[in-house]
Amino acid sequence: MFCRECGYQLKGKEDFCPMCGTKVVMDPEFLQISSDNEKGKFGDSEPGAYVPENESTEEMESRHSDDSLSSPEEAAHQQKPVEEEPKRELEGDSSEDFYAKYDDTLEDHLRAPEESRGTPVSHSEKSSSAELESAGSSKADSEDRIAGDEKTVQTDQVPLNDGEQKKDPSEDPRASGREEIPHSAQSSHVKQPAAAPAVQKNKRPARKASRKEILLAVGIPAASLLLFTGTAFGMAASENSTNQKAESLHYEGEEYALNGEYSKAVDKLSKASDLRPQNTTIKKVKVEVESAKKAEDKLAAIDKNIKDKQFGEAKDNLNSVRNDLQSRDGEIFSPLEARIADQETDLVIEMVKTETAEMDTVDEIGEQLKKVYKLENAEAEEVKGQLIKKIVSICMADSEKYMKDKNFDAAISSLKTGMRYTNYENVELTGRLSQLEDEKLKYKDSLPVFLEKHWVKIDAKALKSKNPPIKLGKVVFEEDQFSYVVKGKFENKMKTALNNPTLYLKIYDKKGKFIMNEEVPSNEVSIKGGKAAEFFFILDKGYGKDLKIVIDQVKYRK
Repeated sequence: MFCRECGYQLKGKEDFCPMCGTKVVMDPEFLQISSDNEKGKFGDSEPGAYVPENESTEEMESRHSDDSLSSPEEAAHQQKPVEEEPKRELEGDSSEDFYAKYDDTLEDHLRAPEESRGTPVSHSEKSSSAELESAGSSKADSEDRIAGDEKTVQTDQVPLNDGEQKKDPSEDPRASGREEIPHSAQSSHVKQPAAAPAVQKNKRPARKASRKEILLAVGIPAASLLLFTGTAFGMAASENSTNQKAESLHYEGEEYALNGEYSKAVDKLSKASDLRPQNTTIKKVKVEVESAKKAEDKLAAIDKNIKDKQFGEAKDNLNSVRNDLQSRDGEIFSPLEARIADQETDLVIEMVKTETAEMDTVDEIGEQLKKVYKLENAEAEEVKGQLIKKIVSICMADSEKYMKDKNFDAAISSLKTGMRYTNYENVELTGRLSQLEDEKLKYKDSLPVFLEKHWVKIDAKALKSKNPPIKLGKVVFEEDQFSYVVKGKFENKMKTALNNPTLYLKIYDKKGKFIMNEEVPSNEVSIKGGKAAEFFFILDKGYGKDLKIVIDQVKYRK
């Protein structure tokens, strides 16, 4: 019994075809054919082979005789699959063994020459061929080993019912040079045409590669990879080393610049810029350091001007450098700012030393002393000491000259002038002043003794009472270049007039600490009762304006 769809031989017990899955319908003829096969009705026919009911014995013999027209070699080749296929009985063989034997048969059918692709195939043959190829897919790899000439196999259609079709002599496979599928293969599978043969592949025999070829095939790519990797790592290492060296030089250059060593800084930054010319940070720092180096060169020229006593040119260059640095910002220029301040001090000191060398009056030297009074470096302190010493020397000389003529007032006045420039701290001047004042009081023919008999003094006690005879008015400080001009007013509260009044003032700072005494004459010769008069005196700026001034006593002529 065979499947109606794919022609697969069935055992008779299946419900579905194991090849295509079609439901099996039991044919009544199958029962008769099976019984006849068992009785030997068909002679040597293969058990289970399908024989059409209407086909006679003569027709079967005629069909076998037609199959024998092929050449002996072709017949042997065609019958090979049948000879190699063992006869299977309906009973005893498992389905797995049958499938394996059937796959071998399919493999032989598929070993057809390449020209068979051009042979027309009927619709039923195409269907059967597709099913056979599906069943024998596991054996498809064996087609590569099949050798032979290119031939075309023409398969005869199997008659479905009423015997074979008559053959045309022109279709004789031997005449046409084509090979026919053995009839024995057709008789074993009714309604099962030969499958389309696979294409024979012309492949050159594989040659085993030599050791040299293997080494070249593997070694060259490996060597190229190692060379590329080594070069990449070497370049990366070199790049990293260059970056580290450039950063180190950059750091050293900045350190030199912050310490004011601009020549070394420029050298380091130039080397760093050569290593990394595209680094904008190094370029920026280098430009700043180069600007600082130019300013340093100008300051060096100013030093030379100061030593050569070219004070005017040195002052102009110093102002130019200061204005240039005011437009720049950064710690790199800090050493230059400190150096400019030092050069300003040096310039002032040298100018004072040069100008006071030819001065011989206290007032001139005193004005120069004010210029260096607030300077705090060692050289400024030395110059201040020299100037004070010179002032004291001149004041002492003047006082001695006046005392030769017993002019106590002129001698005392010269000493007070010197004390004003020395902040009343010079012991030599203060001691000599006290001595002269004592001598003045003792000298009978001196003017102070004469005036004492005719002058009236208003002491501090009277001035501090509830109704003081003299009242101090508003005091103002007018700023001058180096000092203050202190101006004030006082009012006469007495009924009598004040003739040639002289005010003795005491000056205190904002904390109440006594600073100095000041003797101030009035601008008016005579001040009537109830009237006011003005006075003024000069005060050094070093004392400031936050001061307290009080009248300690007043003297006037009777």
